Amino acid sequence: MPQPRMPYQFKNGVVIIEGVETIEPYAFERCYLEHVIIGDSVKIIGKCAFYNCSSLKSVTFGRNVETISSKAFRRCSSLQSITFGPNIKTIGIDAFSLCNSLQNVNIADSVETISKRAFYKCKSLQSVTFGHNVKSIGIEAFSHCKSLQNVNIGDSIEMIGKCAFYECKSLRSITFGPNVKLIGIDAFSNCESLQNVNIGDSVEMISKRAFSYCTSLQSVTFGPNVKTIKNNAFSYCKSLQSITFGPNVKLIGIDAFSNCESLQSVIIGDSVEIIKDCAFSRCKSLQSVIIGNSVKTIENATFSYCESLQNVNIGDSVEMISNSAFYMCESLQSVTFGPNVKTIEDEAFCDCSSLQSVTFGPNVKIIGNQAFRDCSSLQNVNIGDNIEMIGERAFYKCESLQSVTFGPNIKIIRNEAFRDCSSLQSVTFGPNVKVIGDDAFHNCSSLQSVTFGPNVEVIEDDAFHNCSSLQSVTFGPKIRIIGKRAFRSCKSLQSTIIGSNARKTQSHIIIESRAFSDCTSLQNVTIVSDLTTVATNAFNGCTSLVNYNNK
Repeated sequence: MPQPRMPYQFKNGVVIIEGVETIEPYAFERCYLEHVIIGDSVKIIGKCAFYNCSSLKSVTFGRNVETISSKAFRRCSSLQSITFGPNIKTIGIDAFSLCNSLQNVNIADSVETISKRAFYKCKSLQSVTFGHNVKSIGIEAFSHCKSLQNVNIGDSIEMIGKCAFYECKSLRSITFGPNVKLIGIDAFSNCESLQNVNIGDSVEMISKRAFSYCTSLQSVTFGPNVKTIKNNAFSYCKSLQSITFGPNVKLIGIDAFSNCESLQSVIIGDSVEIIKDCAFSRCKSLQSVIIGNSVKTIENATFSYCESLQNVNIGDSVEMISNSAFYMCESLQSVTFGPNVKTIEDEAFCDCSSLQSVTFGPNVKIIGNQAFRDCSSLQNVNIGDNIEMIGERAFYKCESLQSVTFGPNIKIIRNEAFRDCSSLQSVTFGPNVKVIGDDAFHNCSSLQSVTFGPNVEVIEDDAFHNCSSLQSVTFGPKIRIIGKRAFRSCKSLQSTIIGSNARKTQSHIIIESRAFSDCTSLQNVTIVSDLTTVATNAFNGCTSLVNYNNK
């Protein structure tokens, strides 16, 4: 057993240290001590002074001790009792870390700083009382204190450091004092017994992952000064049912409440301006969302995989619904867009299999790629007057969709926009549609008739391929190109006039390879044009064709 490196007295099994101002670093390291009394002359306890004194059970500090240096009592695994003197100001880094028998700590009123890992992994620690002058709780100060049950954050504390109470698995309640401004990164993460949190009035920011994986947390109430809820702040709080946002929250960060599987409803207050990516993603019980009047953008995947979400009211201020914002919201039945929504981005409502009704606001201009793909319950779509573009596969596999009406500003219907809409019976094209893209209506097996607007110029490859119920097609006067396989296997199509009956069109009409091949009921074809290029196999397999006129 190592011997002490400085003088001391030994009375009745108690080590008494007196007559010096500083207990030197490593002075009693690994010594066999059970009880220590530090006299009034001592001001500083040096680094590792009692490091790994594994038999030490109690320490009483004299009235003039001001500093307990780093690792001073680290690994004192039998230490059960600490009595602080009235003038201690600093508890150093790792000062009492891994003191596995320590059960209760009363931080003296004089203490201002609890340093990094000061009580790290004190596995038996059940309660902590903070003195009236502590201003900050350092990084990992109480992390992995798995028996800690209750914490009362004192009135003087302004900052709770990163991982300060990380993985305190028995922690059930927290009371925040009136001056806490910052809750640090991972401060209470993995506190799996924590049930309720009331964020104090002075808190302005909740940092990344501050309460993530608090799997028993049921409710959160935010104080009036919280402005920012950072990334993953409450992610994986699987029991969280209720959130009450304060009146000044402006930003909800990435994944802030993702995977909160018990959360049922959310009211986003009017103060909130930004809801970041995946903020409420995978909240499987979330049924209703009300978005306030200051949010301009619903970011990527914000409500994705919210499989119980039924209704969404998009606030008046929202201008853009970003990629995958409501992806895989399988119970979503209706969406009403506010008057200022301009853009619905890619996959915004993709795989919303219960969505029956969509009401577009008057200012929507762009419907992105796959925006409503696989919305298998959607029955009718009225494309608003201001919509200019429908992206690729925008309504792909909307198997219940029966009718589509295009507004006057649509110019291009992009590739596969309505492909595999097997119930689609009628399409009304607006007057300004010029191009119908590849596979735009491929496999729309219930489509019976198509009348193209007066400005349609190009019907691209496979646009109406395998529309097996299509009986009539009326082309506008400006048609120029009918692409490869554009009407292939339209087995009910009986006759068609390409070009203008009223007068010969001035454009050069090109009918490409297999454009009408395998239209087995097609009997009559009339082309009205001065210049026509028809591929040799354009009408291959049209076994009923008897009249072909090129006027």
